[in-house]
Amino acid sequence: MPALAMGYVPMQQWRKLYEPEVALSRATLFMELDKPFIGEEVRSK
Repeated sequence: MPALAMGYVPMQQWRKLYEPEVALSRATLFMELDKPFIGEEVRSK
């Protein structure tokens, strides 16, 4: 069976790090990976 997809994951650079307390609340240590989910806020009303 052929592959359906290939993943590409570049190595994360150790820069722009959150402080440990902030990282726990944001669920990531890396500021560059902090992409909050917007969801309902974007939908037209």
